[in-house]
Formats: sequence, structure tokens, C-alpha cells
Amino acid sequence: MEEIFASEEGEVADETTFGQLNSLKLRNLANLVRFCQGSNTFSFLSLEEVLVEECPCLKTFSNGIINTPALKKVYVQWDWTIETLADEWVWKDDLNTTIQHLFRQKV
Repeated sequence: MEEIFASEEGEVADETTFGQLNSLKLRNLANLVRFCQGSNTFSFLSLEEVLVEECPCLKTFSNGIINTPALKKVYVQWDWTIETLADEWVWKDDLNTTIQHLFRQKV
């Protein structure tokens, strides 16, 4: 699985709101590249924590707008045979920037 929310790149979709989701865990998804490929708008109104563990191909969360008013950190854990960064909370302005920052560290 390369993405969780399927959408064609360039396809314009309505905003998808996750009003009650407060925790998102992406764990042991070896081929996950992104949450969504398209330019969808997502609102995670109650999301307080995102955990990313053992997702070595993750590059970005989504190409669209992501609204996460309660989210201030992402927990990451990897080791992939000691490519480092284990057990750390990270935040770089928004969810996409944080995921992209973490991916750059892995390269």
C-alpha cells in the first residue's frame, strides 16, 4: 500500500473532515509513500498526536491543504538497521513539513 486515502493526482475533491480523530498511528507500512497523493483538503480538527513507526518510504503526508489545529508534534521511531532517529517527537511548522523534514534526514 503506497497511500491510505486514494485520490488521483490533480483531482479536486471536497474537504474531508475528521472531527473526532485524536490519534493517528502509521506503523509497519513498508511501502507507504504518502497519506494521499491528490490535492485533497483534510481537516483533522481533534488530532493531537501522529505516530510514525517503521514507514521507510514515507515522503510526505499529502499534496493538499492539511488543517491540524491541535497537532503540535509527530512521534517518529525508526532504526532501519541503524539509519538512526529512534524515539523522538518532532515538529516543523505543520504536518507536511514535519514529514518531509524527517524524510530528508533518512536519505
